[in-house]
Amino acid sequence: MKVLAIRVATEEGVYVFNIRLFPIVVITVLLSLFIYIVNFSWWMNQTIVDEGTFVEATVVAFQEESSRVALSTIAVERIVEERPVLGVIEPLLIESLTAVLNSPIVVPVLFRIGGRLHGVLFSADAGGIIADLSVIENLVMVPLTVIAPELASEVPEDFFREVVLVEPGMFPDVQRYVEASRSIFWLALAMAIVLLGLLVLLAKPRRNAIYFAGASLAFAGLVSSFIAPKARELMVGAVEDPNTEVLIGNLFDQLVVGLKFQSRWLLVAGFVLIAIGVVVQMARRQQSSQIAA
Repeated sequence: MKVLAIRVATEEGVYVFNIRLFPIVVITVLLSLFIYIVNFSWWMNQTIVDEGTFVEATVVAFQEESSRVALSTIAVERIVEERPVLGVIEPLLIESLTAVLNSPIVVPVLFRIGGRLHGVLFSADAGGIIADLSVIENLVMVPLTVIAPELASEVPEDFFREVVLVEPGMFPDVQRYVEASRSIFWLALAMAIVLLGLLVLLAKPRRNAIYFAGASLAFAGLVSSFIAPKARELMVGAVEDPNTEVLIGNLFDQLVVGLKFQSRWLLVAGFVLIAIGVVVQMARRQQSSQIAA
């Protein structure tokens, strides 16, 4: 079996760390992989699959200014398609609706949109996403009547109604992946525990396992941190409509906050374990040198 010798020079002397190379490296790589899977699956189940967390993230994401502009644009464009005569006041309607979406009265509407979106994704519901604009009629029309009464008179009585924001069938049904994700989490967790045990058994001396466990945690955290931006690019790049692209991008950024937080903690925990391993190893070497002297 190959042995790797690592030499660390200090003021007290040179410390040599002998490591059984091949099996330790293989186990460390596999452990990193399963820790990454555990990290990703835990985030998915707790943030995306969980309806409460998903809806709250949706509300926060859609309250951002760019999201409010995108939502207003989508809603107004849908209505103008049916009533082209309103095209002349379309920019003003978008501006007014964007301002209104920042009002607390709209929060329940955003919660319903978030709940509907979660249902479409995880409940095998092929329906679309509909927004009820009747709750904001007074908030839009009152100031519009004061500022531009002639334009306000052009707005039809049925303008503030239910508007289809997302057509049925636009989002894929990911329900079949939910149970798989939960099963994968427990399988990956079990494999990580087994590999950690093997690491402790094979590392000579066994305290060297601290290094490799730390390296596995740090590598898994690093990979998770790099994958999140790439996933965003893929999701946003697959959308053709620029307004929908803004909404999906903002929602992804909000949902991925938890994954980034978990990944940073994995990275920190990994480096801490490596540092502890170095300190322990040097302390043992120094103690042995003192005893020998």
